[in-house]
Amino acid sequence: MRKIKILVNLLAVVLLATSCTKDKTNATKSSKLAVDVTSVSKNASLISTGSAASFEISLFKISISDVVVEENSGNDVEQKGNHNDGKNDNESDNGSESGSESDNGDIILNGPFVVDVINGTASLNEVNVYPGTFKKVDFTFLPNSGAEFDGHSVILNGNYKTSDGTVIPVTLKSSFDQQVQIALANGGVSVPANSTVTLSIVLDAQAWMESIDLANATVSNNEIIIDENNNSGLLSQFNANLLSKVEVED
Repeated sequence: MRKIKILVNLLAVVLLATSCTKDKTNATKSSKLAVDVTSVSKNASLISTGSAASFEISLFKISISDVVVEENSGNDVEQKGNHNDGKNDNESDNGSESGSESDNGDIILNGPFVVDVINGTASLNEVNVYPGTFKKVDFTFLPNSGAEFDGHSVILNGNYKTSDGTVIPVTLKSSFDQQVQIALANGGVSVPANSTVTLSIVLDAQAWMESIDLANATVSNNEIIIDENNNSGLLSQFNANLLSKVEVED
């Protein structure tokens, strides 16, 4: 599987820090790191498609897993574990949202997680951490076998309103399964002792739907279906949007 490094605006990272003290204690997990996913503009469901046409999204969800916050603290205290979930190295992990620990200080939230791209913020987890600096975030789009996703990682429903006022339902399903990597802005986020820091992964529905030409889509039974078997060119464009502004590492 290829690793993809986000360079510009497909995904943005917003770092919001709550109040903290400046006293550094000994090597204890005195801090918390909260990880959530939100959208650029909540309820931004109306997307212009050019001319007088428009596309209004009613449902837009993604399935992701293996959210890894990479720690690179320099002289700070390193987290104990390659994918640190806030537990001690000897503690077992029975939940679905945390992962195992190894040697280089990262935090992993296994998931899977279902995220609503349009409405609200999804809180993935909050873990106890040592003070340190976190540089990058990885996560993987995960095809979901549940009934709602039916083996896909992205599902979208909406209504396309043509320039003459005709409303056509739209369904898009993608099996995009790549791992993406985000370099955090300003060299990373520092987590001081006795603090709580929230790291938000921000999704941009507008960017993902850019250049999707619904005007020329094939309409079947009064509906536009975009998947591996229907309007596959539009699906390729959508997947290309997920890859836009990125550098691919083999």
